[in-house]
Amino acid sequence: MSSSKINPTKESIKLFAKQIRTPSLVEYEDIIRQLDKEQSYEHFLMELMKREVS
Repeated sequence: MSSSKINPTKESIKLFAKQIRTPSLVEYEDIIRQLDKEQSYEHFLMELMKREVS
């Protein structure tokens, strides 16, 4: 069995990000890893949006 299973949720995120022309949203996992456990969803969303603007 291959260790590279397709994750339907991640694939959907990639597709939606492409459709709404926000390619940085695909980097959400990198942002999650950098957040503290105490940080809010709003902070996560803000970081995603900052990457997209950059």
